[in-house]
Amino acid sequence: MAEPLSEKVLAQIGKAEELYHPLVLIAAPSGSGKTTAMQDVATRTGAPQITRRMAEKWGERGTVIRTVRQVVRSFVLWDVLRETDERGVYSSMPRIEIANGDRAGPWLVEAGISNSEMQAHPLRHLVGAASFFPLKLNLSPREVGNSPRLELYRQGLDEDVVMLKGTS
Repeated sequence: MAEPLSEKVLAQIGKAEELYHPLVLIAAPSGSGKTTAMQDVATRTGAPQITRRMAEKWGERGTVIRTVRQVVRSFVLWDVLRETDERGVYSSMPRIEIANGDRAGPWLVEAGISNSEMQAHPLRHLVGAASFFPLKLNLSPREVGNSPRLELYRQGLDEDVVMLKGTS
């Protein structure tokens, strides 16, 4: 039986980790499962990779490694990550969707604007902002425009821009 592609990548990934900019190149025919294999590799190497990258950026101090461990543990407790059978390997959980009709949606948009130095934001950038992780804001312009504290206007042909009322 042929070895799964993800196993082949994992066997060779140590060589790539030694490089300054790790690069993994997979050349295979279309439909051979390259994307699935890379998702499997990312899931199986997640926690050590997070710790290593944070240590590269902030230094290999005990507080950095301990903090990363605490953040990952918090993500597990909040159901953002799920532990797998393999120690130190986690898989992601579906993001928590905030959709139309949920009163938290416009409030989160308002919080995102208040947390920024800019007064106006393109709505599509604001609802997709990394600062809302692990939430997925799925809000329509109408929902945001109905908020008594937000003002929505159109810029160009297809860009909805949102700002706090009274700041224009």
